[in-house]
Amino acid sequence: MESLESVCLTTDSWTSVTTENYLAVTAHYVDSKFEVDSCLLECIKFGERHTADNLANAILRVTREWKIQKKLLVS
Repeated sequence: MESLESVCLTTDSWTSVTTENYLAVTAHYVDSKFEVDSCLLECIKFGERHTADNLANAILRVTREWKIQKKLLVS
């Protein structure tokens, strides 16, 4: 991820049949061979309520851990 110039994120959240909440964060990018690729950065049990603040904090934490917070494309 360090060699990438820019990254776009997608997220998904869902509740299991046992009512456990999960959150996934995936990075999408163009690699050095100019091929589109993606990588699952994190898929975690998400114990917080799915509020905008809680989701934003989780996503920001993931971007900091992967050192991509300054590489995000926003549209």
